[in-house]
Amino acid sequence: MQGLNTKVEGNKRNIRKAVGMVFQHPDNQIVATIVEEDVAFGLENIGVPREEMKTRVDEALAVVKMSEFRKRPPHHLSGGQKQRIAIAGVLAMQPECIVFDESTSMLDSFGRKEVLQVMEKMNRMGMTIITVTHRMSEAAEADRIIVVEDGRIVMDGPPIEIFKHKQELEELQLDVPAISQMAGNIHQQFNDFSDEIIHEDELISEVNKFEGAKEVI
Repeated sequence: MQGLNTKVEGNKRNIRKAVGMVFQHPDNQIVATIVEEDVAFGLENIGVPREEMKTRVDEALAVVKMSEFRKRPPHHLSGGQKQRIAIAGVLAMQPECIVFDESTSMLDSFGRKEVLQVMEKMNRMGMTIITVTHRMSEAAEADRIIVVEDGRIVMDGPPIEIFKHKQELEELQLDVPAISQMAGNIHQQFNDFSDEIIHEDELISEVNKFEGAKEVI
């Protein structure tokens, strides 16, 4: 990050200013008994002036769509809502990059969708998002995938390239998204059908084009 080696002890303070982290269990990251106080916790620790603190808390809660819950106790919230509060607390610190460490693994499908929507929104705002995940459907939404085994990078590239290596991924106990698998199976039957598909809308579009071509023939 910013050319700083994370292994160098002296770089840690500057790295922590630029990089925020959201953990797997939101309960491990929530420390206050009221939502807005929890979001403000990190800001208080670094001495942000009260007026600026209020503005940052308001903005962070708005981004994660949790403004209406600002006076609620966090333990009354769902898992997905708690994770969004944890994200707001990091977001209020205004880092350049946020690392999500298996942050959706403990959530149900609705909670995962909530958190992924927040990630996408922050990325559109210009923030770098790094997510650690074993869910290939989530990895498919990234611009770049880095596959790591025992601390070594074994694959690095855009999703469309990574998912071509189905056998190698299986050997690493990973899988390709169901949409990509489906496109690959169709491609085996019909060579003209694209196997470079990782999203549902792309698959629907290719099916429609392919059907259109078949009708012309």
